[in-house]
Amino acid sequence: MNKLISDRTELQHLSAFIYQKIIEMSTGNRKRETIVDKVFRRALREFHQNMVSSYVVIKGDQQVSLHYRDLLLSFEQILNSISKQEYTSANFPVSMGINAFRGFLDEFMRLYKTKEDRLKDAVDGQTLPKKKERRRKKEEVLEFVGHKFVTVVMNIPTACEHCGSFMWLMEKGQVCQVCKLTCHKRCYNKHSIPCRGLDKEELSKTIFGASLKTLVDEEGTIPPFLERLISVIEIKGLYTEGLYRKSGASVKIRLLKQALSADLGSTDYDECPIHVLTSTLKGFFRELPEPLMTFDLYSHFVQATDLSDPRERVQTIYDITKKLPKANFMLLERLIFHLARV
Repeated sequence: MNKLISDRTELQHLSAFIYQKIIEMSTGNRKRETIVDKVFRRALREFHQNMVSSYVVIKGDQQVSLHYRDLLLSFEQILNSISKQEYTSANFPVSMGINAFRGFLDEFMRLYKTKEDRLKDAVDGQTLPKKKERRRKKEEVLEFVGHKFVTVVMNIPTACEHCGSFMWLMEKGQVCQVCKLTCHKRCYNKHSIPCRGLDKEELSKTIFGASLKTLVDEEGTIPPFLERLISVIEIKGLYTEGLYRKSGASVKIRLLKQALSADLGSTDYDECPIHVLTSTLKGFFRELPEPLMTFDLYSHFVQATDLSDPRERVQTIYDITKKLPKANFMLLERLIFHLARV
C-alpha cells in the first residue's frame, strides 16, 4: 500500500480532514441517524483524538512513516472495540464502516499530495540534462586488525605509517575509513597497529545495552529509532489485548534487534508482529546499564512512595524526576505518555 503520511504537517492535514468529516456528520439530519451511524461517528472521533495525541509528541522535522493499511487497521480496531460496547447484536456491519473509512482515505489522497509526490512533481517539472552513466567499479574494502582500508589517490606527498617511505602525487595508497591510518597497499597487512577508532565505531552500532547518553544528541532528545518504535506501537496496538503482558517470538525479536543495531534508518517495522515490537521496547529498557530513573535517585523514589498524603507524594515524585539527566527525563516523560495511551 502507498505511504500516506511522511511528516508532521501531513499528519495535521489528515487530522483536519477527518475532523471536517466529523463536523459534516454531526450537522446532518440526526433524526434519521441509525445506531450504525452513531457507532461509526464515535469511532471516527476516537480515531481523530488518537491522531492529535500522535502529532503532539512529534517534533517539527521528525520523519513519520504511516501507510494506508496502518490507518485502516487502527480504525478497524477502534470500530470493533466501540461496536462491542454499544451494539448488542453480533452482526454489526464492521466491513461497511471500514469501507466508508477507506472512502475517506481515498478522498484525502486525491485532495492532498504526500511529501514524496510533491518532490516527484518538482523533479518532473525540471528539465534535467542527461548524463552519460559511467559504471563504477565496486570499492574494495581491505580489513586488517580492525582497520577498513579503501584505495585513495594521493593529492599531496604522504608518508606510509608502516615503512615510512613517501607516496607521491597521484600514487595510490590505502586509508582506513575509521581511524584514517595511511599506508601502501603492500604494507596494509604487515603492521601491528590496531585500529584506534574500532571501539568507538562498534559502540555507535550498539543499541541494546548501550548507555542512554551515547544514543542521544547534545540536546538530550529522544533517540529517533525509539520514538519511531513507540509511535508504531501506538498506531498498531492501542486496542490489542495483552499488549505488554504477552511476549513475541524470541527468534523474531532477536532478528529485529540485529536489524536495529546494523542500520537504524532503514529498519522496517511494518512486517513485525505487534508483540515483537513491544518485547523489543521492553528489552531496550531492561538492557540499559543504568535504569531510566537512575541508581542515584532510586532510594528517593522509594521513600516518596511511602508518603501518606497523596498530594505530597505526587509533588515529591515530580520534584525528584526533575533531578534526572535531561535525556532520562525526556524519555521518561514520553514513556509515561505512551503508557497512559495504551
